[in-house]
Amino acid sequence: MTYSRGDQAIAVASSGVAALLLKGGHTAHSTFRIPLDTLPTSTCPVDRESDLALMLRTTKLIIWDEAPMAHRFAVEAVDRLLRDLREAEEHFGGVTMIFAGDFRQCLPVVPKGTPGQIVDASLIKADFWRDVRVLRLTENMRLSSNADAMDEAQLARTRDFTEWLLTVGDGTANMHPYDKIALPDYLLLPDGQRTAEGLINFVYPGLRTVNKESLEDLIQLFSRQAILAPHNARVDRINAKLLEEFNGDYIEYRSADEVVEAGETGGGMAPELISPEYLYSINPSNFPAHHLRLKEGIPVVLLRNLDPDAGLCNGTRLIVSHARSRVIQAIILTGDRAGTTVFIPRVRLETNATGSRQLGFTMRRLQFPLRVALAMTINKAQGQSLDRVGVDLSLHPVFTHGQLYVALSRAMSVDRIKVLLPSRDPADDDDDLQAVDRAAAAATATPNPVFRSVLRAMNGE
Repeated sequence: MTYSRGDQAIAVASSGVAALLLKGGHTAHSTFRIPLDTLPTSTCPVDRESDLALMLRTTKLIIWDEAPMAHRFAVEAVDRLLRDLREAEEHFGGVTMIFAGDFRQCLPVVPKGTPGQIVDASLIKADFWRDVRVLRLTENMRLSSNADAMDEAQLARTRDFTEWLLTVGDGTANMHPYDKIALPDYLLLPDGQRTAEGLINFVYPGLRTVNKESLEDLIQLFSRQAILAPHNARVDRINAKLLEEFNGDYIEYRSADEVVEAGETGGGMAPELISPEYLYSINPSNFPAHHLRLKEGIPVVLLRNLDPDAGLCNGTRLIVSHARSRVIQAIILTGDRAGTTVFIPRVRLETNATGSRQLGFTMRRLQFPLRVALAMTINKAQGQSLDRVGVDLSLHPVFTHGQLYVALSRAMSVDRIKVLLPSRDPADDDDDLQAVDRAAAAATATPNPVFRSVLRAMNGE
């Protein structure tokens, strides 16, 4: 992309969803060839004679959206790449870098990481951070986008909610010493409806009656709504329930799985001795299920970057229009390519280094890179603006910095978000929906972890 003086500029984002919102934007990983598993010494394998190298040598400005989500090792690798290509000692080879994002939101994902390890992975710990100048935006554009249609009472309520959201993100709304927050009553479902079924009816009131033959009706129902939860297990359970209630026949796909390499942590077992049944039971992070169940007309989310220029990024939401054995025809729901018909093939997915270490072997799965997207994780929703949001914390509360703030700030209206909470310690709950429904009826508070050291660093403290 270029800006007003005709100089070269590059726009990237830490997630595929955020990249879709940028004109000409791509993910930082795909643009800079950042390795999936970054280390303190990681490098970006860009050919010095390539067109990409030429572009990186001539660009004047790089905008990196959702930067707080990026692991500092990834950003430091880009710093080294630009210094090398441009043969300059200044940070990023002298390129002006704009890191956009809100440190109240989710920080880098560190598998099984402690709060200290997550903070250490964040941008504020990068070796160039001391030279970053912090500029602050002051208006919540998501909530104020409908201001012209609001009366005075609605405007006042929106202003109050906006100010309260900031205290959620800062942690100042927490009740010490428990780091819990009392949610205002208007964020909870009405008495008698504080159940999983009540949350579903709030978010998807037309799920059981929508005309599947009308693309317009499907887009209206699914394009800007979602139920959010902290954990994949809960998201999968909600999606299975919603998929069952959606009218239509199941279309089922089973993956072909294999072990590529068995490491020492696999017990020295030969790959051929790891049973197919065991592989089928594994669901690595960001992998499609072995047994993928869909219905035509249902929304799904793409789990890999297939063709960013065509709008097919990790996180793109689509509607399944025709499901066949070898290809799935779908319609993009969001971004500049909304309404475009695309075709999703089966692809081979391989566990990354972290996943392989956890399993004890490297696994390869041939499957459609899709997951039902009626519900999604809170982290996956970061960067999205939604018309109607349900936050399901009935089994498990949020577990890390920024998740509650992200979940509560996705809606474009304070009247379009509801939260479902338990009434007792979630650790005492089982995965029984009726038990959850009874527990949720009287809940008013929920944990809100906030890593204050990150926010203090942003304030120069």
